[in-house]
Amino acid sequence: MDRLSFFWLHPEHKTHLKTIETDFFRRISRSLKTTPFLLGASLEVTQKLHTLCREPYSTQSEITATVMEDVLFTACVVATANASFIHLKEEPACYDIHWAVSELGPKGILQLLNKAPSPLCISDPVLNKACNALLLEKTQLSYEFASTMALVCSRLKHNNEENQHLDVEQAFLIGLLANIGVHNAIKSYTAYCKEGHYLDFNIACEVFETVSKETSHLILKKWHYDTDFIQVSSHCPQIASEDGIRYLDIAKMATHLLMFKKKDAHLSEHDIELTLTSAEAMYDLCNLKETEFRQQIKNVLEGLNL
Repeated sequence: MDRLSFFWLHPEHKTHLKTIETDFFRRISRSLKTTPFLLGASLEVTQKLHTLCREPYSTQSEITATVMEDVLFTACVVATANASFIHLKEEPACYDIHWAVSELGPKGILQLLNKAPSPLCISDPVLNKACNALLLEKTQLSYEFASTMALVCSRLKHNNEENQHLDVEQAFLIGLLANIGVHNAIKSYTAYCKEGHYLDFNIACEVFETVSKETSHLILKKWHYDTDFIQVSSHCPQIASEDGIRYLDIAKMATHLLMFKKKDAHLSEHDIELTLTSAEAMYDLCNLKETEFRQQIKNVLEGLNL
């Protein structure tokens, strides 16, 4: 170990933390320049995909569902499929997860896994368990947010013909990748520890949250995701839109809806601007019983084969 963090010096805590955050973000930024696929899929997902992609009777739905268990790898699969598609067909990007998996095929998925660095496991079993548990928690939260965005988008399209420019599956993918930076930060931390550095896990968790927004923006821009993805990951519009409701609006509505359902103490601080159509949708969704709310999310995802 070549570094130790002396965080018992409380007055300097914020200064030290800021230094670590800056250093960590620089490491992630450098890794994006040198390693196009960042860190590989998690060990569990890698093993599952190697089995599924070599099994002749595996279905595309099974492979897609497994890919989505790792948010970073999902982003990588869609970006890679689009890179080939745009280069050959000269058409705009497609943000359909099933299409991306189909475009690459089992052979392409395996090649992508082999190009990416091997999944990293920390020698400390306690720390390794903590990192994996946090990754699973963040993945579940990302999936919950993505599912809620898909439900809100579906309701908006159903309520008003002017919202037909919105795509439910794209809304889902935007939500899934909205906090991709935190997934990258956690995986980068495993690499950091494996190199022999030391950083207390609780302090590292603070760093993950702080650098996640900038890292999300960096990753999505690097992989050529469009403005809608970047706006939602950055939590702010970059350009004005004349197309009515945007995916950023849907993201804000989904956040508000989840905060309401969870009785979040900070709900009163979360302001959103609503049109008449979106206000009607929010009123209906907020007044659904929990079982009905979950059932409607399930119906939307089943409609997308997710």
